Amino acid sequence: MPEWIRIDTDILDHKKTIILSRALGESELTTVGRLIGLWSFVQIHAWRDGDLEIWGSDGIEKAARWTGEKGEFFRCLNEAKLIQKNKINNWNQYAGIYT
Repeated sequence: MPEWIRIDTDILDHKKTIILSRALGESELTTVGRLIGLWSFVQIHAWRDGDLEIWGSDGIEKAARWTGEKGEFFRCLNEAKLIQKNKINNWNQYAGIYT
């Protein structure tokens, strides 16, 4: 299992980050922190394929340190197209070098 994650230099200004932060009503910096928390969790628990189905929306929100309304972070992740069907979008494209 890899011990690091890739963070692109445009993460603060990426359209998906902006969509997610606006939907959550928080700063891009806070949203990026949540994403890094989530991706770190994926790197430990689902690094091969980014599939978090066994963790469900509650586990995903816990990994991102979400403290707001239950289900809201998960819904917004889907809205921003960062996750679909409990699987991190394009995980293999970004983390494929680990497998």
